[in-house]
Amino acid sequence: MSEHRKPWHGVVVATSLPFNADLTVDHGAYAESVARLAAEGVHGVAPNGSLGEYQTLTYEERDRVVETALAAAPDGFTVMPGVGAYGGVEARRHARFAKEAGCQAVMCLPPNSYRADDRAVLEHFELVASAGLPVVAYNNPVDTKVDLRPELLATLHAEGFVVGVKEFSGDVRRCYEISELAPGLDLVIGTDDTVLEVGTAGAVRAARTDGGARDHRQVKQLTRAGMGWCQGRVCGPAVHCLVAPHRSYTPTERLVATPLTLGALADLDHARENAGGAAHE
Repeated sequence: MSEHRKPWHGVVVATSLPFNADLTVDHGAYAESVARLAAEGVHGVAPNGSLGEYQTLTYEERDRVVETALAAAPDGFTVMPGVGAYGGVEARRHARFAKEAGCQAVMCLPPNSYRADDRAVLEHFELVASAGLPVVAYNNPVDTKVDLRPELLATLHAEGFVVGVKEFSGDVRRCYEISELAPGLDLVIGTDDTVLEVGTAGAVRAARTDGGARDHRQVKQLTRAGMGWCQGRVCGPAVHCLVAPHRSYTPTERLVATPLTLGALADLDHARENAGGAAHE
């Protein structure tokens, strides 16, 4: 791993999990998938997320999925498993295993079996952080019914419980508030139709839940543009829209309000480089 790249930065794909006909995990196929992703240029994988069907797996199955990913990963390749669970003790157990197995970071949902209050959320992430790995929080209030609000995220970060957040609420305005309240907290884009807006707000990575970067040249363009794709099944075409097609755009937005082709990425990369150069003049 490059000393300049944090494990949760770059292109980290949330992998889907293949099963055999008898619904046992097909570890051979999963290992091949991880190896292929590494060969195509992504920087890591996030097993045992929603796409990995963590809710249906036993502890032993979740552990072996992590071990399979690590065994298939080349040197410098991030394995950042999801440790989502009903409560903090269970999530901490998965985080401890991840550390012992050799993972570099974990991604964690808040408690998701009840509408947790702030006290419960803080205790939950404190337990997970006590395992000793960097924790990227995952804010998905639509599914978990627990909203990691900007002020709560700022507290979690100030306490040293989380290093970043995958922001999935879809509210672009709160991303600026997160940056103001917790400037050291890494912001990850979680919704496809806010890539441009949240990237402008200071995100270090974009999060995808469908499709992915299949071409290593696209991976490099995305990384150079400052927003690596995370949380995406690499099963769709390598062309996606950056912003919703029904909106009207400013002239600047029109530059990237087109299918995400290599040409569009090159334009975005060039624009960002020019902006960076101007800022230093």
